[in-house]
Amino acid sequence: MNLFGKITDYKSDFITYARTFEKYKWYKPILITILGIIFFLLLNLLMFILFAYINNFVKMDINLETIENNLIVIMIIPSIFLSSKIIKDRPFSSYLNLNNSWNWKVFFKSFAIALIIILIIEGAQVLFEGGDQFKNTFTILTFLAILIVTPLQCFAEELFSRGLFMQTFGSWFKIPILAIIIQGLIFASLHYYNAIGLLNIFIIGIGYGFIAWYSKGLEISSAIHTSNNLFVNILEGFTLTTVPYEIPIETVIISVLILVVTIITIIFIEKKFKWIGFSSV
Repeated sequence: MNLFGKITDYKSDFITYARTFEKYKWYKPILITILGIIFFLLLNLLMFILFAYINNFVKMDINLETIENNLIVIMIIPSIFLSSKIIKDRPFSSYLNLNNSWNWKVFFKSFAIALIIILIIEGAQVLFEGGDQFKNTFTILTFLAILIVTPLQCFAEELFSRGLFMQTFGSWFKIPILAIIIQGLIFASLHYYNAIGLLNIFIIGIGYGFIAWYSKGLEISSAIHTSNNLFVNILEGFTLTTVPYEIPIETVIISVLILVVTIITIIFIEKKFKWIGFSSV
């Protein structure tokens, strides 16, 4: 494992994998990004029109707002897919991992571990401090919608940050730590929080980038990301928490603790028991 050195074997490393394809050119990811932004804006224009129509019949609440915001981010997936098909630099599936196919076993096992850890560290505290504020704002449809759109939203962000961007910078510079840091900065810049909140997102982005690089794919980072966002979205629907603009330092400490413990636990379980089933650097 050489996090700081220059990569020479492109085929065995997730961040330089793009260089192994015959049609790879250094500038093609830039074209994909530009074209992807155009598709993203067009798709979200349609989304805006759709929700403007829905708002005539349904009163907007916290859950519908969450669903709408997640659907906006989810449009990243078809945007990158369509762009990659037009530019034709490499298969869309190559953004996922070195096997060019999604490993559901790795995703679900990692998700279970991440969810258990977040429930242990933060779940009891939330119930103890906010239990008297409990109020169910979900309908069956909005609850099911949250369960569906949240994993897709998290995957979209992983595809964008740890897939497209981390692999692009990795293929350019061939140094894992540099690619991980740059994508972490981009990931943080796309969130709307105070300085401490952005620092938190940057650290989380570094963690997600590291485990994506280490495991040679997006399954584990997507699983950890999904466990966190799903936990928060469900708590918001039960009025047990809110996500403010001003993020306190205590939240950062807990967030980083959960992330570090989760990553270490997943790596330990795989090394000790080979239970999760991913290959590592």
